[in-house]
Amino acid sequence: MAEMIPPYIHKDIKSAAERKIFELIKRDSFLSDCTCFHSLGLARHERKIYGEIDFVLLWKGGIYCLEVKGGGIRRERGVWVFSDRYGKEYYKREGPFRQVSSAMFSLKKDLETKFGSFIGNVLMGYGVLFPDIEFTKDSPEWDRDIIYNLSDRIYPFSDYIKKLVFYWRKKCTNVKENIGKEIIEKIKNYIRGDFEIIVPLWVKIKDTEKEILKLTKNQYRALDRMAVNPRVFFRGPAGTGKTLLVLEQAKRISAQNKKVLTLCFNSLLGKKLEDAVKGIENYNLIHARTIHKFFYEFIKKGNFFENFAKEIERKNTNDIYNKIYPKYFIKSFESGKYPKYDCLIVDEGQDILRENFFLPLDFILEGGLEHGQWYIFYDSNNQGDLYRNFDANLVNKLRNFGGTDYYLDINCRNSKSIAIQTAVVSGFDMAETTIQCGTKVVYLWYKNLSNQKNQIADLITKLIDDQEVSTEDITILYPGGSEKIKESLLEMNLNIDIAELTAKNINSPKGNTIYICSIQAYKGLENKVIVIAGINQMEGNWVDTLNYIGMSRAKELLYVFIDDIMHKSFKNKVKKYLERTV
Repeated sequence: MAEMIPPYIHKDIKSAAERKIFELIKRDSFLSDCTCFHSLGLARHERKIYGEIDFVLLWKGGIYCLEVKGGGIRRERGVWVFSDRYGKEYYKREGPFRQVSSAMFSLKKDLETKFGSFIGNVLMGYGVLFPDIEFTKDSPEWDRDIIYNLSDRIYPFSDYIKKLVFYWRKKCTNVKENIGKEIIEKIKNYIRGDFEIIVPLWVKIKDTEKEILKLTKNQYRALDRMAVNPRVFFRGPAGTGKTLLVLEQAKRISAQNKKVLTLCFNSLLGKKLEDAVKGIENYNLIHARTIHKFFYEFIKKGNFFENFAKEIERKNTNDIYNKIYPKYFIKSFESGKYPKYDCLIVDEGQDILRENFFLPLDFILEGGLEHGQWYIFYDSNNQGDLYRNFDANLVNKLRNFGGTDYYLDINCRNSKSIAIQTAVVSGFDMAETTIQCGTKVVYLWYKNLSNQKNQIADLITKLIDDQEVSTEDITILYPGGSEKIKESLLEMNLNIDIAELTAKNINSPKGNTIYICSIQAYKGLENKVIVIAGINQMEGNWVDTLNYIGMSRAKELLYVFIDDIMHKSFKNKVKKYLERTV
């Protein structure tokens, strides 16, 4: 059997004659060392914009171009008329012999351009096949020895090829040797070799980014719809654009000449917001801080800072941030005359929604929480488990003040693949995403920290060197509190710098540097490519929350490194997801 390329005849080929010849060539055992190309296009035809050869046979005996003409045929006053099985006629000034000969010479010229003059020593010939009729006409324009007729179909197709080879060897006496295997492979790979050209990751990232921008603009409709409501809970899972809406709302409210206080819990997100509001036209009316930085600044300029400084020396960390800061903020505010804010906007509200944080905010908001203007953006999944600050009773009280709920149900950050895999590993539901052009999530398994470190180093090298991904588009995350994981990541041997992401460098990253950060500290942030290291737990609300936050930070590409011992737990997660969704 000959090697057919392609291995089947396409359904769009209507010619029954071509189908017959295809099967005859394919089934002939004598042609087992022959490669047959069906329907070979010629982009550089010598006389046409584009030409085509029905069959090209390549083997040690040479290269042979075959033209197949099914149905009936006649010539009238120099014009060729071909009729199909339905009696429909087609007129051509060029006959099949001229057609295939010019195609053969075009192919020969193309091969000489590619491989050099030695192609002139390769035997090339052509033949014309009439499998439905007996073509017995003589003419100086063709030789009957290169014709295949209806009567030839009772014999192996290789008999015709042998006759064709004998004819062209006799005609081309300068060609004496067969083609070597190495040359055959080169010609074969050039004519129609296998190849795969992968779309670079940076192109995929760019395409996905365009989809994200479209969706992000659509999210602004949420603010339009709730414009008449002075107190609103905007709640939605990770990726629904809450931080972008926070900034947009601050922009809209400040445009009304109102003073806006924008708060969050995480220091990195707080620094990001501080920098972002500087790009807003009325930024002087917007005060963006983490809640504890805001408390501290008030306390520092009040009358009780010395008492505050002494008290925090004697308390544990939880008491300092949860009790001492709010207490001294209220004392400082009450002891002086400070202007109030016209509007309060809270990002990542699930980390702040507790009474000891919100009671102080009641003092500084014009009209208080009951009558003032406020907008709280928070995750409807259990992110509150991370810091255990979320208080459902407080949310109900605020609803009694007229707080209206608006559910953000479109994920404008994560591709479908990232959203699904985040839901699988965390057990949390993700908002529907219409971003279809992302790349699938890659899970990698490590045996120990050294093995993980080496794998991540290899991955980073490939992303930067092979896929041309920018270092600023990559962030490596790890579970906070895992100092050994952090140290191993900082020790990676790469041609680029690895540094820890901090409030000092988040808005001014160094070039040629990839930053690492704990998942907890990266809450509310995102990047195009996220690499998560050190996943060694998959059970429990706190762990689920951590994995949910980490994986949902990725906009386009997500790589997750999981401890080898977690295979069973991972399978259980997949099973639970399928049970939940099906």
